[in-house]
Amino acid sequence: FLLIVGTVGRCDLNGQPIEIIVDLDIAYVLSGHYLDIIDITDPENPAVINSWETPGRASAMALYDDHVYLTAADSGFVVVNISDPYYIYQVGSVPAISSVAIAISYPYSYVHSSTGIKVIDIQIADNPFLAGEAEDLDNGEKDLEVHGSYVFVTYESSGLNAFELSDPLEPSFVNSLLNYSDHISIQGELAFVSEHIGTRVFVVDISNPASWSGMWGGRISAFVSYDRITGLTSNGNYFFVGHPTEGHGDDEGREIIEIVDYSEPDEPSRVAYIEATGYSDGVRCLAAQGDCIFSGTVSSDFIIYSCE
Repeated sequence: FLLIVGTVGRCDLNGQPIEIIVDLDIAYVLSGHYLDIIDITDPENPAVINSWETPGRASAMALYDDHVYLTAADSGFVVVNISDPYYIYQVGSVPAISSVAIAISYPYSYVHSSTGIKVIDIQIADNPFLAGEAEDLDNGEKDLEVHGSYVFVTYESSGLNAFELSDPLEPSFVNSLLNYSDHISIQGELAFVSEHIGTRVFVVDISNPASWSGMWGGRISAFVSYDRITGLTSNGNYFFVGHPTEGHGDDEGREIIEIVDYSEPDEPSRVAYIEATGYSDGVRCLAAQGDCIFSGTVSSDFIIYSCE
């Protein structure tokens, strides 16, 4: 089981965080109008070493090699060179593309937009272009992950949807299950899918989406958390569930991150949790790497927790 050591380090962000991506000693945090670059070499003293103002309010990002791919309200799909974290700059864009989630399966970026899945060719960083798309199945788009030959998409009203990528430029719908879905995180052949405005995380076998049968046919189990879920990530044999604090008054001592062992997928069990020290600790997004959990909070803080 895990022992929660507690808060290791903290630093201020330039806005309320939307998404965190951690890559070795650097954390990339999308915070509204800024991409904050944080040095986490010393977890006790994380430091923002650069803040790049996005060309419009940003809503999603992905990382591949030396580039961050994001969508911004005024500029569409934007490619940012991050090879030198102290000097980052835009190198390319595709206008009129908006999204809530981006995933990379090089040489393509899959963008979950309000009008469907957009496929963007990113082989030439300074000249990305729209190369294909799949028709949207529903509104209320939430999240997206690429795994193997599938792209998995969540919708707030039509659950988890699987698209096959035999032709990477024309994702084709295969099957769906669940309902009211939100965040998705994948480890191996398992997906963890949170319930939209709900308290459950579903463990789903994604090895063969065509075999899903009915709303619950591919579900292995469900973990019931204690409050609405605002963040979800996974690492190793654990998934991590984040919760808000807004609207609860003085939240000191209130559980904001639950740590769940899924080594037995049919019986995921909570093994530890992190308590809030105050209002500012409520979770907006999560990431995990090694023994650390990274949280972006409702009060624009970046917090590192350690597990052993």
